[in-house]
Order: sequence, then structure tokens, then C-alpha cells
Amino acid sequence: MLNSVAVPPKRRWRRWALRIVLAFVVIVVLAFGVRTLFTLWDDADLAEIIAQLDRDDPNWRLEDIEAQRREVPPEENSALQAMQVHAIKGGNGLRSWALQDVYRKLFEEKPPPSQAQLNIQQVKYMRDRMQALGKTITEARKLKDMPYGRFPISYAPDFYSTSNTDQQRARELWELLYWDAALCVQDNDADGALESGLAMLNACRAMGDEPTPIAWLIRMAGNYLLIEALERVLAQGQPSEVALKGMQEALARELAEASLVKALRGERAGYHHLMNSIASGQASLSSIPTRPGKKSEPSLLEMISSRRPKDHAQLLRILTEAVQAGELPLHEQEQAFESIDAKLAEEKARSADVLGKFAGFAHVYHRRQANLRCAMTAMAAERYRLPQVDWPRTLDDLVAAKLLDAVPRDPFIDAPLRLKHQPDGIVIYSVGVDRQDNGGYFDREKFEETGTDLGFRLWNVSARRQAPLPTVTIDASDYRK
Repeated sequence: MLNSVAVPPKRRWRRWALRIVLAFVVIVVLAFGVRTLFTLWDDADLAEIIAQLDRDDPNWRLEDIEAQRREVPPEENSALQAMQVHAIKGGNGLRSWALQDVYRKLFEEKPPPSQAQLNIQQVKYMRDRMQALGKTITEARKLKDMPYGRFPISYAPDFYSTSNTDQQRARELWELLYWDAALCVQDNDADGALESGLAMLNACRAMGDEPTPIAWLIRMAGNYLLIEALERVLAQGQPSEVALKGMQEALARELAEASLVKALRGERAGYHHLMNSIASGQASLSSIPTRPGKKSEPSLLEMISSRRPKDHAQLLRILTEAVQAGELPLHEQEQAFESIDAKLAEEKARSADVLGKFAGFAHVYHRRQANLRCAMTAMAAERYRLPQVDWPRTLDDLVAAKLLDAVPRDPFIDAPLRLKHQPDGIVIYSVGVDRQDNGGYFDREKFEETGTDLGFRLWNVSARRQAPLPTVTIDASDYRK
């Protein structure tokens, strides 16, 4: 037998290197081919959902939604008026009362009940603040005649970092008008107080049909403070039929707008805008904001560009389901949104992190609807009392008196709102978050607790305008900024 020829070590190393290179090339080619196949598949899936949206929900893109927003003449635009009011003080001073310890001592440590008058300290403090604001309050009151608004918006490539500075400043306006209403009714000017309430509502409505979720949430927050203002006005005075009717109609106008669906369509359009910006290089995965508790660093897999069409299609479908859920009857929405949230939680796409929990959105909206419906019905009940001297026996009496077209439905159950007579007045209420009738008991500070309802309190005239709370000790250090 012949002896085998030994291969020199250098040549053996070259052969192994060649084999490794060839294996790597084969793997790369196969990976590229598989990736290309999946990319084509995902591109087709994305094209399918976009074609479906174009067919079933025309004008769903962000640029189309923006083009179809209500045009508001400058002289009637509550958004521009709100911006002008803020500019009067050079962008400072509207919330000066909230920056001092004295405000906390006077109002926040023990807020006065709605039927209790402001005490002498509270009145002086607020009058001093209003006097310091000068022309600002006069211009803010003009909002009462401006029920429509439209802020100028320049959308960021990633949509979610679009500036909302002007919208956030509206919060200062409705806080200012809340105290204006409180001082008006303190001076026995209940109609003037309701006019400030109208201005307050229109400061909320300055968001108009803006499709950004943050504008929607700001508007919801303003609605809650408005309810507190209205309850205080009717606990302190007796507005005229004309003023009550005007507020009732304004609340009905606010209720009629399907703001949740608009916000959800805006969320979907904004997400599509974001993903297109990433595809075109105007935004990157690292620029996508994340929910609290989520890591901001994308994984290697998430950074592969071929995932974008897949993520894009998946999230568009889920967002479309959310829009459809927002069109359901209110009492059916929460379960639908919880199902969508569960599906969203299963998604591994980094782009899913920009979306909040839809059930939470619905929860805020349903509370807002319940409070506004109770407030609108309360305006009708107060109108009923003026000539009748007494309260309606049931809410159906308001329909019979042609003060309501129908008793509003409770957003939490498939039933009308409820009325309860009490020794010192009535409560108009929704069963609230726990969906249990708790006899009209509600607490505005603990509205989500089991055992509480959501409602609006109306007092007998003899129970209104009660004595103020005692004064408190204030020293010079409490006036520090």
C-alpha cells in the first residue's frame, strides 16, 4: 500500500478557509432569498390593508383628514382667540395663583363645597389675581361666542412629537374662566357665570376636530372642570331660562361630536404617517416614542427593514378595529377595546409601543359622556323648576315638557340616565364605572371607586348659597413663588 501524501499545513488552512467562505456565501444567499420572499409577502399584505382602507374609509390618511377639517374664519376661531389671550401677558401670568403656597392653603387643602360661598380671603385673593390679569379676562370672555376652533398645526415626520404647546396653554384659559364664573356667581350674577362657563367650554372646543390624541385628552380634561364650574353656579344662584337654554344647547353640541372616533382615526393616520416617514428616511426606529416601562432600544430583528411592512400592516389592522369599536354603542365599546388591547399586547413590533391602551381611552370618553349628559339634563331640570317651582318627578317629565327630545342614555349600561330625589334637591346620574346603581352617590375626587356613580347635583333654592368655610391663617412666606 502506498503511503498517503501529507498536505502541507498552509494548504490545509487555505482549504478550510475556502470552505468557510463558500458556506458563508451560501448562507447569505439563502438568507437574502428568504428575506426577499418574506418582504414580498409582507409588502403584499400591507398593500392589501391599504387598499381595503381606501375602499371602506376614504380620506383616512393624515393629509386627507387635515384637508377635511372644519374651516373656521379667523374672527370666529376660538383657537386663535385663545392664543391671543395667552400672548397678552407675554406668555406668563395666567396661572400665577397656582404657583403660590397661599393658593394651596386657601383652596386645595379643603376645597369649598359647591353650595358654600367663597370666604373673604378667597374672594380677595382671586379678585387681586383677576385685576392683575387686566385685559386678559376681558378677551377670554369673548370665547363664549366662538364655539368652533382650529389651531394651526405643522405635523412632525414621526407625528407623535408634533408640537401641542398652544393646545396645552388652553388649560390655563379654562382655569382662569372657572374662577371668573365662581366670582360672578359670588356677586349674584348667575347669568354672567354661565357666560364664563360657555367661554370655558369653547376653550375646550378650540381643539376642534384635531386628529391628535393629545388634543383629544386635553379637551376631555377641560370638560371635567367645566362640570364642576356649572355645578357650582347652580349651587350658588338661579340663572335665567335664556342662559340655561343656551348652556344646554352648547352641551348638546359638544355631546353630538364623535370625538373618540375622530381621535382614533387620527391615531391610525398618524401611525401610517410615521411608518411612511421611517420608510422614506425622514424618521427612524430610534425616534419612535415608547410607553412607560418599555425599553427604548430596538432589537437587531426590529432594526431589519423587512419588518416594517409587517409591523405596518399588523398595526393598521388593529387600529382599524379600534376605529370600528369606537362606532359601537357606548355600552358595548369597553369589551371591544379590551379585546383589542389584548391583541396589541401580543404584537412584537416596536412600533406598537407608541399606542396606549384603547380601553383606557374609552374609559375616559365614557366618563366624559356621562358627566356631560348629566349636566345637559340638569340644565333642562333647572329650566323645568323655574316655572314649576318644583323638580320633575322623573326625567320623562322633561321630555313631556319639551325640554329634552329624549332622556339621554347611560354610557355604561343600555338604559336611560337616572334621577333621585333627596331632601335638599335632586341628583341626575349614571351608574358609572362599576355599572351598579349606588343611589346617586358620587365623589368627584374618587369617581373610579366601587360604590360610586357619576352625576350632577342640583340643590333646592333654600339649600343654595350656604355660609362660607372659616378663614385660615396665612403668613408672608405663603406668598412665595
